Order: sequence, then C-alpha cells, then structure tokens
Amino acid sequence: MEGFCIVCRRSTTAIPCAKKAASAFATSAGNAWKNSAPPGFRKRRVISIGRSTTGTWAETSSCWWPGLEGMVFMTSHFSVSVVIPLYNHERYIEAALESVWSQVLRPREVIVVDDGSTDGSFEAVSRMSRSFPELVCWSQPNQGAHYAINAGIHRATGDLVAVLNSDDLYHPRRLARCMDVLVSRPDAAAVCTGLGFVDDGGREINNPWYRESRAFYDKVGDLPLALMNGNFFMTTSNLVIRRRVFEEVGYFAPLRYAHDLDFFLRLLARDLEIHFLDEPLLFYRMHGRNTILEEHARVRVEWAFGCARFLHSLNRFPGRCRRGWDYVDRITRIVERHSLQRLVMLFLAYFAGGPAAEERFLQDPEFYRIVHKVAAE
Repeated sequence: MEGFCIVCRRSTTAIPCAKKAASAFATSAGNAWKNSAPPGFRKRRVISIGRSTTGTWAETSSCWWPGLEGMVFMTSHFSVSVVIPLYNHERYIEAALESVWSQVLRPREVIVVDDGSTDGSFEAVSRMSRSFPELVCWSQPNQGAHYAINAGIHRATGDLVAVLNSDDLYHPRRLARCMDVLVSRPDAAAVCTGLGFVDDGGREINNPWYRESRAFYDKVGDLPLALMNGNFFMTTSNLVIRRRVFEEVGYFAPLRYAHDLDFFLRLLARDLEIHFLDEPLLFYRMHGRNTILEEHARVRVEWAFGCARFLHSLNRFPGRCRRGWDYVDRITRIVERHSLQRLVMLFLAYFAGGPAAEERFLQDPEFYRIVHKVAAE
C-alpha cells in the first residue's frame, strides 16, 4: 500500500508509524472529533495514514477527512463496489485484481463477471477468491461486455460503483482520489480521470490519439462536444459513479464498441455532472485483442449512434436545449469532420419512432444492413 506517513515523512507502508501517529492524535484530540466531524463521517480504528490533494486520509477499509486539526481519524460512509467484466484475459486478470488490492482505499467488494471465457480466466479468479473473501465471481454464457457489467452492477451493494476491465490497471490512489471528488462535490454523478497507457507486457507507452483528443477538450472546454469528437475517457474502466444514478439513466446499452461513449453522453444529456479529474489514475492496456481495434465500420456505426442519440435527447432534456442552435451547429461540425453525417441522419430518422426505437435498431435487420453499408463506403 502506498502512503505518505505523517510521522516519518516518507512514502511508506510503515503501519507502526501510522499507529503511533493515530495514538498521538487521539490522545491530543480527546473527544473533539464528535463536534468537528463533518456529516457522513465516523470514527474508526486507523491502520495507515497518508495524504491526498484535498486533505489527509487514514485507511482502514476506507478513510478520508479534510484535516487533522482537533479530530481523530474518520472514514466516509461511502462504500465502493468494483465491477470487473472478464472475457479471455487469463494473462491480465491477476494484474488487474492486484491493482485493486493495492488501493489505498479498499473497496467493500470486488465483483468479477466472467462472460463465458474459453481460456483459464475464470479458474484464475476462482483461485484468488480463496484468499480474498470480498471477491465475488461467477461465470455466465457469453453475452457481451455490456451485459457482464450490467450484471455486476445489479449485484453491487456499494454506494459507488467503479468499473475495471480485466486487462486494465488502477493506479493505487484511484479510488481514494475519486472518493475525494464525490465527497467534496455532492452534485457530481460520476468521476472520470486522466489515463496512462501500457503495452501487452505492462510497459508504459505513448498514445498520440489520446493526446490529440484530450487537446480538443482543452480547446473547446465542453465534455459532450469533446467526447463526440474523440472519446478521451477511452473505456468503461474510467468510470466511478454513484450507484443510484443507474436508476435514473438506465444501464449500459447492448453495444459492442461504444457502450462507454453512449453511457457518458446519456449522463451529460440529462445535465448530470461527470467530473474530470486530470490525473493519470488509470492504465489502459493496448494490445492486439483490444475490441476497439476490430472492424472500423462497426465502430463508426456505434459512434454515430451515440452522437445521434445525444442530438435527439436535446428535445427531451431542456438543460442542453438552453445552449441554443449554435450548440447544435457545433455538434454537426464535429459529425461532418468525421464523415458521420449520413449515419447520424439515418439514426435520427429511425429515432422518430419514439424513445423505444433508440436501441431497437440492433434487432432491425434491414436498418442494420443499411447503416453498415453506409459505414463501409
């Protein structure tokens, strides 16, 4: 566990230092914590101590508080469920889980949903579950990543849900920093962060596409526009969200390539805040089996679907409509820049059938054929 010990002043796992500090602060503070503790926090036994950029934390199973003056160590009432969809990632899943166990803020539970793997992925997780009682896992017939994630969310009991794809990695402070944001910003529905990139062997690499897409966001300063131009959030692994939000916006759509982009845009269409924490707290693994590297025409169909659904939502959710026709024009310019206008027009025409039509296109063979023909031209 990484931490900054407030006794020895160095990065350390030194639990004795932490316990010594805890005892000293408890003695000096007495019962002052009862009067100074902010709502939603409680006194807990301290295992280790460290700092985040918004305050100092002490870690039991989870812990955060805004300052040490006159109070004993406390933890947030928020709990975190980590959901991991797993499919044929025997080579990566143990590293993914180790990145969860190394969190300075440990989750309440880790839910691994195996989506019908044909390698030894599920067996590897089952072996690890014997040592980690908070690990819950099961296997189901293959139905796609979106279905596995949704199944895990339905099983989750934490106040917050964090997704981690089975080939990606968390930075040790990811959950703690995202918790910081959601505690300090009660109106935020979700947090996404900056990313680093690693190759098949776990070595850090550059991603020029990410830098370009992120630069577009820095230029326009608008998340929906930036995500439609290029999804620099990259992946469902980049989502830490209040679990209750799913009751309002629904779950992940049955898309293979862009269920992450579609979900981000659905949150934003309802004027729900996704706070962007500009710290590289997630490592996206790039390898030859990344789903996004599959047939580009199919990726374009789902990309256009997400853009069209956001445009269509402007009529139903007044918050975005207040931005006016200039905002719609900016969206159309992005669509044209990526030659998606014909696909978006087809989807908008299809959505005229009402809200139920928005995801029905996947079961409409004639429409499905037309949009894939257009995408391939």
